[in-house]
Amino acid sequence: MVQGQAMIEFTFGMVVAILLLMGMVQVLVWTGLDLANRRLAHEQHLTRDVHGINQTEPTFYHSSPIFGGAASNVFGDEFLK
Repeated sequence: MVQGQAMIEFTFGMVVAILLLMGMVQVLVWTGLDLANRRLAHEQHLTRDVHGINQTEPTFYHSSPIFGGAASNVFGDEFLK
């Protein structure tokens, strides 16, 4: 195999691996935010319910939107400061 071809293949493989890793990080961030927001919404829903009638209502929360476009902030707001 030619040395230049091996370097190009390695670079392409690393770019693909980095994109996959960034995608996995974005999924973990999204699930964490969604679970935290769901917990807060459920807690607010339970504290508003005085008689306990609506505690099992499944429509108290809707999932957070997935920002998967090129303009999404993968690493959060910590790196913007």
